[in-house]
Amino acid sequence: MYRWFLCGILSAAATYAPSIVADEAACPKVNCDCSALEVPKWRESCLAAEQQAIAACIANGGEPARYCSLHGPEATPVALSTELPTVDGDNLKSSRLYKRQAVMLLWSVNDDLVNTRNREEKGAFGEALQVHKLLDSNVDRLFAQQYRAAQSERSRNDTASAVGIWQDYRKDITDTLVEFEAYSDVLWDRFKRAEEGSRDQKAYRLLAMRMLRTTSKVAEHLALARAGEGQFKEAASTWQQAANIAQKLIERELGSNANPQHLAYYQNQAAARWNRASYYWVAAKEEQRAEQALASASALLP
Repeated sequence: MYRWFLCGILSAAATYAPSIVADEAACPKVNCDCSALEVPKWRESCLAAEQQAIAACIANGGEPARYCSLHGPEATPVALSTELPTVDGDNLKSSRLYKRQAVMLLWSVNDDLVNTRNREEKGAFGEALQVHKLLDSNVDRLFAQQYRAAQSERSRNDTASAVGIWQDYRKDITDTLVEFEAYSDVLWDRFKRAEEGSRDQKAYRLLAMRMLRTTSKVAEHLALARAGEGQFKEAASTWQQAANIAQKLIERELGSNANPQHLAYYQNQAAARWNRASYYWVAAKEEQRAEQALASASALLP
C-alpha cells in the first residue's frame, strides 16, 4: 500500500526544484547509497538526484515523496519488491535449523502453486486468490529465511557457508521462477479469451496480475542470491530479467484498465532494476553493458 501511495505523489514531487542544498539529517528516510557507486560521474548523478529526493521529502513533512533513481545496494526508498529482513545478532540460529525451515517453506511454496492452480481450474477464483496470498507470503518467508541463514554464517566469518546457502537457494528457485511466469502467462491468456466484462474475465485478470507480481519478486530474490554467491555478471543479468518482468507488468496494465498509480510504480520498479543491473555490471567489469542498463533505466523515467 505504501508503494502505491508513494507513486501517487510522484508527479507532484517531480516538479519540486530545490533552491538550496537539502539537509540529509532532515530526512533520514532517504539514503540513495551513492558512495557505493564506483563510477565517479554516476556517483555525482546519484548525489544530485538524492538531493532532490531529500528536498521533496522535507517538503512532504519528512516522509519520502520520490524514489532513489540511480542508487547503491543499500539505498532507500527504492521501488523494489524485496525488503531485506532484520537479523538479530544475539539470536543466531544454527545453519542446520535454517536449512530445515527453508526446506519446509520451499515445499509450501510449491504446494501453494498446485493448490492455486487447482482452484482456478475449478472456477473457485475466490479460493484461488486466498491460496495465492498464502503463496506470496511464503515466498517472502522463504527468502527471509535464506537471507538470515547467510547473514548468520557471515557473522561467524564463514563466508564459504554463506555462499553455499545462496547457491542452494538459487538452485531451488530457478525453476520456480520459470514455472511462476509460465502460469501467469496462462492466466493472462485465459483473461484475453474470457467473455468481455464477465466475472471470469475480471477474476482471471486479477489472479494473472498478482501471479506476475509474485514472479517479479522471485526474480529479485534470484538476483540477490546470485549477488550473494559473488556472481556479479549473473546477478546483473538476473536484475535485467527482473526489469523485463516489470515491463511486462507495464504492458499488461496498459492493456487492461490501466491504473495510473500502478503504472507509475511498475515504471519506477523497472528503472530501479535496470539501475541495480548497472551496479553489478560495473562490479563484473562490464562497463559497456552497465551503460546500456543505465540507459534503459533512464528511458523509463521522465
